[in-house]
Amino acid sequence: MGASTGVKGYAGTARTASRTPTGSLGDSAVRGRDSEVMGLILPPVPRRASTQAKRAFVSPVLPLRNVLPEGAFPVTDLPADSPTPTRTRREQIQDVAGRLFSERGYHATSMRDLAGELGMQGGSLYAHISGKEELLVEIVNRAARQFDAALFTLRGEPLPADVKLREAMYRHLRVVADNMESATVFFHEWKHLSPGAYRHVTDWRDTIDAFYRDLVRQGIGEGIFRADLDVRMAANLILSAVNWAYTWYRPGGPLSPRDVAEGYADMLFGGLRAPPTEAGR
Repeated sequence: MGASTGVKGYAGTARTASRTPTGSLGDSAVRGRDSEVMGLILPPVPRRASTQAKRAFVSPVLPLRNVLPEGAFPVTDLPADSPTPTRTRREQIQDVAGRLFSERGYHATSMRDLAGELGMQGGSLYAHISGKEELLVEIVNRAARQFDAALFTLRGEPLPADVKLREAMYRHLRVVADNMESATVFFHEWKHLSPGAYRHVTDWRDTIDAFYRDLVRQGIGEGIFRADLDVRMAANLILSAVNWAYTWYRPGGPLSPRDVAEGYADMLFGGLRAPPTEAGR
């Protein structure tokens, strides 16, 4: 990565903005041409396929620690924090890969680089992994599970749409803030996946996009949001805001994930809310 430039008012330095965050519109990536995702452009699908990558990308909804809101909407099926267990060698390899992929990029990180960071011989890595793409698939897969666990538990909450959407934005940002390296890889380096795994990512992103669209539709149905809203455009705007945070947010700065979510929501809802007469208020 190139040199970073500071963002006034935030801790640390900001990531260079050369990387493009992506979300989903519901249109899966199409092989051989650019596809629009979340209002942004995705790269063409890579040509080489990896059978192992296709098998490896599975996105079940698994429990996730550390993404619960700060006492606002507790979710009982997420386990309480427990002491961090000793990292296995494979987990150590995944951690180093996430850091190097986020700092240097997937293609700029070699197996030799990974081995050097781990104090291993290059050939020794192959006793644990088949290659770099296996690590990339695992990082992307893990990030998908984290977003699933954080967001989808809100579906059944009996809350007004604006409250639920505000909470969803917080949880989304909390996952990003708690997993900055893997979030960077997830939102940028995933485009280097082979076609099978790439397709799984775009399909998964359709579900996240649908989740936010449903919240916007709920708000329109409840009279909270304007009746003339373009649901797709509104969902794209929300996703762009929360996904892009990985490029500038720094944990430990003056703004918590909750602060960012509240600020975003206050600004966005000004354009989403129905006028008092339309909302019946």
